[in-house]
Amino acid sequence: MRSHVVALAALAALPWTVFAPAAARAQAPAKIEVRQDSQYGSHLTAGGRAVYLFTADRQGEGAAVAKSNCDGKCAEIWPPVTTSGDPQAGAQVQGA
Repeated sequence: MRSHVVALAALAALPWTVFAPAAARAQAPAKIEVRQDSQYGSHLTAGGRAVYLFTADRQGEGAAVAKSNCDGKCAEIWPPVTTSGDPQAGAQVQGA
């Protein structure tokens, strides 16, 4: 049950995690899927990588465009999920 709550919370937070310069945005909507793993259990992935929420990021807050606090080396190690449209929910993911 906890993993489902975490997965749904992460999916709901996904629009706030999509921060990247326009030139670096993906050409197609990101597809969010669930991966089962013996070490981590059920978790969300996009392009085979874990989806995470960087809590230092804030959406808007008076700015016209959201900005991530994870850039440079941080973004190289943990690249953001980017999308040119609304993220697509995979087979095991319930969209919000």
